[in-house]
Amino acid sequence: MFKVETGTTPSTKEPSYWDGGNINWFTPMDLSKLNGEVLIEESERKITRKALEKCNLTLMPKGSIIISTRAPVGYVAVLGQEGTFNQGCKGLIPKSVEKVHTLFYAYYLLRQKQKLENLSGGSTFKELSKTMLENFEVPCPPPEEQKMVVEVLTSVDLAIKKVDEAIAQAERLKKGLMQQLLTKGIGHTEFKETEIGKIPKTWELKELKDVAKVVSGFTFPLELQGKNRGKYPYVKVGDLNKFHKYVISADNYVDEDDIEKLNGRPFPKGTIIFPKIGMAMRLNRYRILGTDALFDNNVAGLIPKGIETEFLYYYLICKVDLIKLAGTTTVPSITKNKLESLKIPFPQLSEQQKIAEILRSVDSVLQLKKEKKERLVRMKHKLMDLLLTGRVRVSL
Repeated sequence: MFKVETGTTPSTKEPSYWDGGNINWFTPMDLSKLNGEVLIEESERKITRKALEKCNLTLMPKGSIIISTRAPVGYVAVLGQEGTFNQGCKGLIPKSVEKVHTLFYAYYLLRQKQKLENLSGGSTFKELSKTMLENFEVPCPPPEEQKMVVEVLTSVDLAIKKVDEAIAQAERLKKGLMQQLLTKGIGHTEFKETEIGKIPKTWELKELKDVAKVVSGFTFPLELQGKNRGKYPYVKVGDLNKFHKYVISADNYVDEDDIEKLNGRPFPKGTIIFPKIGMAMRLNRYRILGTDALFDNNVAGLIPKGIETEFLYYYLICKVDLIKLAGTTTVPSITKNKLESLKIPFPQLSEQQKIAEILRSVDSVLQLKKEKKERLVRMKHKLMDLLLTGRVRVSL
């Protein structure tokens, strides 16, 4: 059904292969940026006509499929414009455009990502060979049915794209509002210079230790942890990724009696937590405990005192980059002293609450949009399972 082509990288030491190039040259990195879409229009880097001819690259026609077959295996795209590709990909040119709808097979190959990975060999990194790809079996429904399946799936993709655009717009709004409200406040006309920049004249500047108790987690014995055991969640860095703002559960729990035996106690609901060591800090995963819980020694916590919790939370998100706070060390980490001496603006409590309320409302809208996208993505996967296998046939 397809002619399989291989790619290569023209010598980067030969400027005439690259300078002024206008021919698409795709890599797995280009395919990785599609974010669920299938059609690809342009590559990040381009080659010249001379590179195409001298390096024996195949110029793939519009509508061909490119699939990454090395580090990693399984990214798939259909060319919106003609182009070629490097050795990390392979190209599929349909032998009969009348019998093959390439978008149908792009979706099918995406669904088969795990199988393609399993067929790949190599000790250093996985690679799917040309022979394996040529011999990979694919279904062959009537062309009209292929077209109908594609129409269903592309309509869902379009809905996902629209939600993505709405999410991006809400993210920009949130970022702009945080920058405005957390530096200029609400309705202020007079400002003063401080070591953290201009803030309203009536605002105070305090150290973090004055508005929150800085606490560290601790290592709870592994034998006392359990997935369904105990009253309190035991939060680790990986658990922070599973929640938008409030952490309400964890992969492991600990028992109340065991905590008492170790002279420990859970941290209260409302504690702001975040990674304090390692590259996990790059993601700035600030979260708030939505229930009393414990956390491990790679996590730090702030127990607010006399400050609106969400005001502090949003300020940290907007203004405090964890990795910069840690400094340049081999294993970046944040000390208690660094946290306690961090300067924080301090408006009147009523203004803190108003600022938090505004940002909370934007966050709520943003979260609804993200949940809508998750539902659409699940629906798409379910439709792919049903329609690309023939378990459910599309009416012609």
